[in-house]
Parts: sequence; structure tokens; C-alpha cells
Amino acid sequence: HSDGFIVFEIRPLNQEEQVELSRRYWRYVDSSESEEADRRAQQYADRLQAESNLASLTDTPVFLLMTLLLGRTSAEASSRWELHNACVEYLLNVQADRRSVWFEANSVEQWRPANPEERLRAVTALAFRLRPFAESPDLARAADMLPEGWPLERPSGMSLQRLRRGFISWLAGPAALLVERMDGRFEFVHLSIQDFLAAWHLGSANCSL
Repeated sequence: HSDGFIVFEIRPLNQEEQVELSRRYWRYVDSSESEEADRRAQQYADRLQAESNLASLTDTPVFLLMTLLLGRTSAEASSRWELHNACVEYLLNVQADRRSVWFEANSVEQWRPANPEERLRAVTALAFRLRPFAESPDLARAADMLPEGWPLERPSGMSLQRLRRGFISWLAGPAALLVERMDGRFEFVHLSIQDFLAAWHLGSANCSL
């Protein structure tokens, strides 16, 4: 390139690549045995043949991963909006609730409200306030980005600051919607997830700019 940049051309995944990535997902992420991973990959290949829009829906690694993740549930998606919605719901409510609410992880407590709607309201507000490409916040700053005064109801003896920081740690732990970098700063696991949540916040009745 004349400006000295290396140019990469990114093309959509073809069906053969999607099937191979699905096989690796089941083998190495889901820890399935080799034969089971092959069987599930073949099931996905069969779905590609049967569902005309599936190949275009999952033609990037992130959307393919979302689809495979939802394979653990009965949820179905025919558009990328539905795919984001189902994936966020799964991560916030199904996957995370299979793990303990309170536990120690690197000496940081993790907490989440029992009400799924409260979880969604808080994380969508965070997504809206955490500007893309700005400096990623540390734990204290990320907690400050949650809705003012949230949560309104809190366990006896628990400070507001402790709960808010616990929720950020929970989002980066069991919920897997945030990632904590090596420098202790937090960001969403993927920009498309953050965009979806920020748009949800803007479209909600509780949105206040």
C-alpha cells in the first residue's frame, strides 16, 4: 500500500469453512469428543443445506459463534437482530444462572440482580455510555457508568458501590458480555454486541440522555 499499511481483504466464510469452524467449536470450546464434534458439525452442514438463509446469517466468525452458542438452547434466529437478542438473553440469564451468584475470582466479588429485566436495563445503559474507541474504563469507572442510583433494591449490609462493582465483575465473569483486559480495564466482548445493547437502550422507554 502506498501509505505503508498492510492491506487485508476480508471475505465472508463459505459453507465449507463454516462447517470446519463448527467442528472446531464443538471439539475445543464445548470440549466434545472427536466423534461427537464430527457428528454435530455434520448436523450443522445439514442445516446449511436445509435453511437457505443460514449461510448468509453466519458468514462471519462472530455470528457463526453466536449461532453455535444458541445450539445449546431451543432459541432460533432468522435475522442478525434476532441472533443478537437471543445471544444476549442466553448470556445474561441462562448461562450465567448456571453458575453461583457470589464467589471469589481474583479477590473480586461478583453479583447480579435476580430480575432479568434489571440486568438488561443496566447493561444496555453501560453499553450506551461506554463510547467505542474511547479509553476503556477500569472497574470503578465502569461501575460509575451504570444507571444513577442503581440498583434501587439491594441486600442488607451491601453498599451501592460494592454491588455496582460486583455487577461489572459478573458481566466479565459468568455472563461473558465484558472482558477484563490484562491492565484491569473493561470492554464489551465484541463491538456488535455493544452496538446492539446501546441501540436497545436508545429505544427503551427508560432511556434518558
